[in-house]
Amino acid sequence: MKESCAKRYFFTTIKLLCILSMLNFSFLFGYPVTAIATESFLTKQQPQPLCTNPSQDLAQNSEPVPNDSDRIVIPISHKNEHNVDNNMEIPSNTNIEGSNRNDVPVAPAEGTDKSTDISENTKDMESEGEAQGQPPTNGMQDTDESGALQQEEEKSDSDVVDVTAYQQELNGIYKHREDKVAYLTFDDGPTPSITPAILDILAQEGVKATFFVIGSNAERYPELVKRIYQEGHGIGNHSYSHVFKHIYASTENYLDELAKTKQILQSILGEDKEFMLTRFPGGSFGQKLAPFRETVNKAGYLYVDWNCVNGDAETTKKQSAQQLIKKFKDTAKGLSTLVILMHDAPKKDATVQALPHIIRQLKNENYRFEVLPWSR
Repeated sequence: MKESCAKRYFFTTIKLLCILSMLNFSFLFGYPVTAIATESFLTKQQPQPLCTNPSQDLAQNSEPVPNDSDRIVIPISHKNEHNVDNNMEIPSNTNIEGSNRNDVPVAPAEGTDKSTDISENTKDMESEGEAQGQPPTNGMQDTDESGALQQEEEKSDSDVVDVTAYQQELNGIYKHREDKVAYLTFDDGPTPSITPAILDILAQEGVKATFFVIGSNAERYPELVKRIYQEGHGIGNHSYSHVFKHIYASTENYLDELAKTKQILQSILGEDKEFMLTRFPGGSFGQKLAPFRETVNKAGYLYVDWNCVNGDAETTKKQSAQQLIKKFKDTAKGLSTLVILMHDAPKKDATVQALPHIIRQLKNENYRFEVLPWSR
């Protein structure tokens, strides 16, 4: 009996030792059930934060101009005023050239020297004569030829415009100043039913304004373009067609429209005029147009918006002169520099009627009138 119990305890002890050995083996090599449970516990995934929709630009609402962003005045329905197809939403398949890249070449405006890159030094290009299809220079050239080459280099260097610096200066036009300045601006003309009446009022009041013309209208009414310029007013480029869906389908489309309008203006007023100043149809506001603003500057153009309106583009319904005058007063309050958006498009009779009152109001408040920089 004792011998049987002793054997049973012996085997029980052996089993316990085996079990302990197996557990110890599992702990050392991290494999069986205990380790698997431990591993799954340690590697349990933590909850991930919600992803931010990359299409949301909540942190990118600041505009390049005006600087006083609280006073930006955007006409409510400006985009639908002149063309039923206009749509400020840029198509989803927009081909944006040069977006966020400084190394992408931009097609130069028509009429410019395509072999010249505004960001490059002319002397470096001269030294690469073979790439330009010119024979390399050498020390055997006579003095006269060297002098002519040097003069040509100096002339080319002087023609290069630091558009970025000028754009920054233009962006600051909305800043508060000690003196009061008013820039009267008229978009979407010229039109024979409205533009002459506006020019007559400006002449009677002895003030100057800036007209942002549509290329197709300038092509149709060149005599009005001549009159605007001859009477001392400024002229800016406002695209050729003013059709949003086309011009904002790609930066290339927009540049083509600016180049075409520039060519028309030069054919009317002279090839020596640069016509660098532009205004985006609907304004240059918003992050979606950032690549367009960048591309426009790279092509040698400047752009300007507004900080005051008379409201003549906010609805297709007929408005009274009193409504436009009130809108002007509401948006002009507290500003020492006013860039006032108005229109000389067809059916803007209320604009014509309101204009003398707006000018006299500004005179009574001691504003002086100027044309926008780079508009002549």
